[in-house]
Amino acid sequence: PVFFGLASAFIHPALAEPWGLVVNEAAASGLPLLVAHPVGARYELLIEGENGLGFDPTNVSDITRALREIADMSNEKRAAIGEKSADIVADWSPSRFGEALCAAIRITGAI
Repeated sequence: PVFFGLASAFIHPALAEPWGLVVNEAAASGLPLLVAHPVGARYELLIEGENGLGFDPTNVSDITRALREIADMSNEKRAAIGEKSADIVADWSPSRFGEALCAAIRITGAI
């Protein structure tokens, strides 16, 4: 939490990542997100241009573009984007996970 509190944005430049729970944590901390396309959480937690940016982690120009766009924003704009991140991730609660897990178990007939 200390490092998220000191950050202006969060970048996850993974070449491969099925989900990337750290994206949830950064969003919950109210940070703008810069998330590589292969990160699974990107498809649920990033709304392009609203709470951050996606990029191709194999393309230096694309990484630079995303970093530059966030760096050039005013502090107020970054804060607003970070608030949007927190709003989005709030829908991904432990209760939602538990409900989905129980539903999956019921579908399999295990209970």
